[in-house]
Amino acid sequence: MSIMDMLPEHETPLPSGCGTGRKMEKCICLRECTCAHCGKAFTYRLGQTAYTRKVKSKTLRFCSWSCKCADERERKTPKPGGCTKTIEERIEERMMKMVKDRALLDSEAGELLPKKEKQRLVNRLQRLHKEVKALMEMQEYENSGSVRGIAGGDDRAAQAGP
Repeated sequence: MSIMDMLPEHETPLPSGCGTGRKMEKCICLRECTCAHCGKAFTYRLGQTAYTRKVKSKTLRFCSWSCKCADERERKTPKPGGCTKTIEERIEERMMKMVKDRALLDSEAGELLPKKEKQRLVNRLQRLHKEVKALMEMQEYENSGSVRGIAGGDDRAAQAGP
């Protein structure tokens, strides 16, 4: 028996999408795209959702997990109540509020304020004063270069210094 005898007499149909050309592209479903973070060109399979993120009805695609995570870190909004300002900026902001409130209390308009409103301003001034004092202490601690404040410091150095 020869090999030619083993071949079928008629051509067998291939499963849909597994031919050549366009059908082959549909079967594999590969698309080319650029990474939303690094800009590198890459191919992805349709339906792949591991390296994607939706932003305002737009799908961002990433070439790797590290690019996706890096982009998320950059676009991350601060937590509610979290502070992104430096200590100096926070001190400056509170000092400006204190100056504004003190000027209002000392002005003629402050004389016309009801007693309850005046007390509210005085309480606010006292609270701001305490906050500024605490922020200045925090700033001094950061500027002191304390060994305990440095992560991963040598244990002997931490024991020797305050």
